[in-house]
Amino acid sequence: MDRGWLLARLGTYVAMVDRYLALPLDSYVDTVRRREEAMDLIHRQHYTAATIVSRVSREQLSSNPTHEAVYDNRVAVLRVIGMLRDQEELEVRLGPDMPRIPLGDMHPWVWGAAQQFWETTHYREAVHAAAKSINSRVQQLVDRRDVADNDLMNQALSTNDPAPGNARLRLPGDQSKGMVKGQQQALRDYAAGCFGVIRNPAVHDADDWLEQYALERLAALSVLASMIETTTVVRAAEPVVGPNSAPGGR
Repeated sequence: MDRGWLLARLGTYVAMVDRYLALPLDSYVDTVRRREEAMDLIHRQHYTAATIVSRVSREQLSSNPTHEAVYDNRVAVLRVIGMLRDQEELEVRLGPDMPRIPLGDMHPWVWGAAQQFWETTHYREAVHAAAKSINSRVQQLVDRRDVADNDLMNQALSTNDPAPGNARLRLPGDQSKGMVKGQQQALRDYAAGCFGVIRNPAVHDADDWLEQYALERLAALSVLASMIETTTVVRAAEPVVGPNSAPGGR
């Protein structure tokens, strides 16, 4: 974008408009002629100015030749001139326009638990609450209350077959396939890692965390929650109870 050229053309347009607006609104023949000449100059600049304005700001200049419309066009062009003059410095001061993660779009297990702490700037507690929420959800899924945190993740997401009282959470796909089994192992390691390096410090650190530091960890927990939600609970087959094994049987 050639800002210098754009600013020069818009500056010319504003100068033409100022010349027109400075003329009196009486009906003397000479004044009317001068207003018409000034309006002709504006019309010659209008297409270029309107194109620049619409491309830079998405505003539209009016082609209506009334005094009010010309004044409104002048205001719109001045706004764009200000944008162009400040744009380069704004890019430096604000930094690049990078993608952002809206907190409300994080997984509901995470943001639902963290929100009340986050909004009061208790960032470490927000992360701890999110980890506790995931832990509670996994306990509910596998019907376990005797284990928690790292140990729970290692057992619930293990690639081993389920055992009585020890259900597993399985990712979609054929677990006999190498890729699916590898993903299952990776999810187990990721889950245990999240609790080891995110949940544990969130519990034991004495000081609060900076917002960006906490945000990164909240995002990691959101990924974990999303992956766990795709799993299926697999339980061990219940033993068949026959007549000979019933109480009082032979």
